[in-house]
Amino acid sequence: MTQGSPNGSAQPIIVGQKVYISYGGSSAETKVLDAASGTVLWSVASGGDSGDPPAVDNQRLYFFRPYWSRYTPGPGQGAGFTALDLSTGRTVFTIVKPPTPPTEGDIRFSGSSPVLTGNGRALVNRNSDFGSSLECIDLESQTLAWEIEGRFHGVPTVVGDVFYIINDTQLEARGVADGHLLWSWSPSQGIRESFNSAYALSDIVATNNLVFFSTDEQVYALDVEKRSIVWSYPAPGRLSISASGILYIVRYSRDLSISLRPEGKVAAINLH
Repeated sequence: MTQGSPNGSAQPIIVGQKVYISYGGSSAETKVLDAASGTVLWSVASGGDSGDPPAVDNQRLYFFRPYWSRYTPGPGQGAGFTALDLSTGRTVFTIVKPPTPPTEGDIRFSGSSPVLTGNGRALVNRNSDFGSSLECIDLESQTLAWEIEGRFHGVPTVVGDVFYIINDTQLEARGVADGHLLWSWSPSQGIRESFNSAYALSDIVATNNLVFFSTDEQVYALDVEKRSIVWSYPAPGRLSISASGILYIVRYSRDLSISLRPEGKVAAINLH
């Protein structure tokens, strides 16, 4: 699960003979390119600063279109969970949720990359000036199936009928069907301090028996059954797992401004 990179563009998604990529910043857009020629097949303004990657199935492309504006009932400014036709880029539907409580003032909406659950639904972590909520979208009925209020961070990770997400300073395992809490894990004091940084909450990846996350100091592996840390890697980083069971860590380190920056190094750990 890869978040927007520091320069405002996300890791490309390759499906068949097409490449899907989002760019953040003032001219934020999502593009679809022919993988062989690099020709842009279509593009659409997507909004947002981070360029978080979209989600793609065999019919549609999904992303969260943010906006910073005055709330308007109904379709609003087109902000919210958005589905595009994969072949044309045409908007199929957008789900806009009003602020709670209602307001006449300016508000800010943003959301994470959507995550497809495999059962015709998608999860998105939506944030606004009024707090955050985890939302489940039914892609067939084009409605909000359920939502949970909380202090959620990052992008949920789905494994079978369970998904994992950070809520405040704890890791939670929840059921995909209705979002109910299955179990939670709170880090020790030393890890908790790193857990509070925005960077630390950016990535979670998981297998059937392990959940991996990065604080601003290290990458940790949590055993699902034991609910305990079983090993760690001594550097922070962005995480992904290949189909062959390799955990890749794009290493980060602190620069002179105490910010975390990419080192230009990748660590690979065989999980078998």
